[in-house]
Amino acid sequence: LSKLEAQGLSPALAADKRTLLRRVTFDLTGLPPTVEEVEAFLAASEGETERQRDGQTERAAYAAVVDRLLNSPQYGERMARLWLDVARYGEDQAHTFEARRYPQGFRYRDWVVAAFNRDLPYDEFIRQQIAADLYEGPDQTERLAALGYFACGPVYYGDKSGMDQIADRIDTLTRGFLGLTVACARCHDHKYDPISTVDYYSLAGVFASTEYVERPLIPQEEVEAIEQALTDEEKKDKKRQKKYPFLHTLKDANQPRNVQVHVRGNSETLGPEAPRRFVEVLCTDEPTPFSAGSGRKELAEAIASPTNPLTARVLVNRIWQQHFGKGLVRTPSNFGVLGERPTHPELLDYLAAKFIASGWSIKALHREIVLSATYQQSANDHVPSTNDQTNPKSQIINPKSIDPDNTLLWHFPRRRLEAEMWRDAMLAVSGRLDATLGGPSIELAKNDSRRRTLYGFVSRHELDPFLRLFDFPDPNITSDMRPVTTVPLQQLFVLNDELLIDSARSLADRVQDASADDEQQIRYAYELVYSRPPTDAEIAIGQQYLAASDHLAEGQSAKLTRWERYAQALLAANEFMYVD
Repeated sequence: LSKLEAQGLSPALAADKRTLLRRVTFDLTGLPPTVEEVEAFLAASEGETERQRDGQTERAAYAAVVDRLLNSPQYGERMARLWLDVARYGEDQAHTFEARRYPQGFRYRDWVVAAFNRDLPYDEFIRQQIAADLYEGPDQTERLAALGYFACGPVYYGDKSGMDQIADRIDTLTRGFLGLTVACARCHDHKYDPISTVDYYSLAGVFASTEYVERPLIPQEEVEAIEQALTDEEKKDKKRQKKYPFLHTLKDANQPRNVQVHVRGNSETLGPEAPRRFVEVLCTDEPTPFSAGSGRKELAEAIASPTNPLTARVLVNRIWQQHFGKGLVRTPSNFGVLGERPTHPELLDYLAAKFIASGWSIKALHREIVLSATYQQSANDHVPSTNDQTNPKSQIINPKSIDPDNTLLWHFPRRRLEAEMWRDAMLAVSGRLDATLGGPSIELAKNDSRRRTLYGFVSRHELDPFLRLFDFPDPNITSDMRPVTTVPLQQLFVLNDELLIDSARSLADRVQDASADDEQQIRYAYELVYSRPPTDAEIAIGQQYLAASDHLAEGQSAKLTRWERYAQALLAANEFMYVD
């Protein structure tokens, strides 16, 4: 607000209650609100008597909605997909030969869902993904699934030195948790940030001292019995899948080792040995060499330390980006010199400090942001005319002329739904969504796939066509944001794909079952799809279309009924794909 006022600007008016509910429900669960949830919120906002003048009833009703959403199991599913982009989660390799698959990789995905749902403190979230095997505790077996952060990563089969895979792990670690491009120091000191090649190879030594291992989830005697029952041909098949549940994890090598600096990145031109330790610029004193095994546990502690200047800020920025489309730092995985400066550095510091003080609670951070007046603004960027008395300051200055990119957040940014949310919303409003939590991945391309898109199989070699078409990130590399493309194939998909056709049919059936009257059916369809009632003009258009007859040649029949085509049009509209 102070930055807006410094420019002579004022924030937009508050969003209406229906828009706000749809926005926060998508943001926190990845799903649209149900008709019943909308009605309950509207009723609670007005209270049993007249709305109080200070808005206390309305604020309490909204806060209760936020708490309900944060405590729903769908919250963890929504948050997991955002984190899996950072973790470059995939269930196979990009190669067609010798490709290691991760048939049990879904256990890492399910661990992430569960971690967000129980509000696992973020510092512990970090420790478990880096070194769960090195911490004692009664739930260690469950925590080992967290090691999929690295264990389910890409494998570079043509790289005899193993340094390409180590580079991937360093990049995923430092971009993901620290917002630093340490991997740029593989061949030379970082050109812009104070990160040396010694820093890089110090971290390389940690991963060079770490091995991939598959840990059974059943007792060893049961594993041996299953292995003994295999035929000779099965035993010879090195690519066979195990016939028992297991986890893709890591362990320390028997002989931890340091790595020599590779001069100009060449594994055959070796320089001095780099002791395993943390990045020097992030240490308050001279960095202490890691001494416990590979050093992963010490590395995890250094990253998760409340004194680390980057860890909390990077996560806070990612959560801000989730809610506003762009972070306070517009380069969420690069806080270095080449990254963009924060638009509101004091706000970033404030939120980071409060995040740590809350016990690293991600749910508390969400609550802080979505309960703010900034988040609750209207997305309408219309500049009032001079006779509009609702916002006097905007009569003097056009915000678009000063801040066309909405960097100062003078209105809420309209955003397109990500592929997963759009598909899930389509299944939800048509009454087809299977809300089952967890379990093995499914093939999204199959017409009977009704589970949330989160549970679709993610291939590094051949990504599902739907995901690829709607801007899903490359699972071979860590990703901090998704592009938003508009190409003709997307609209052809909307017109012809079975997902849309089947959803339109189900939506039409659901609406027609509700009432025999066209107007009531249209009203119900709008409530289901857009979380709002239709206007008189929209009702008239719908009635006119539904009352018309098809002109078909003799013997010809329509593929879809009028109501099914009308339902498809509602699902295909921009209003369904965008959130205000």
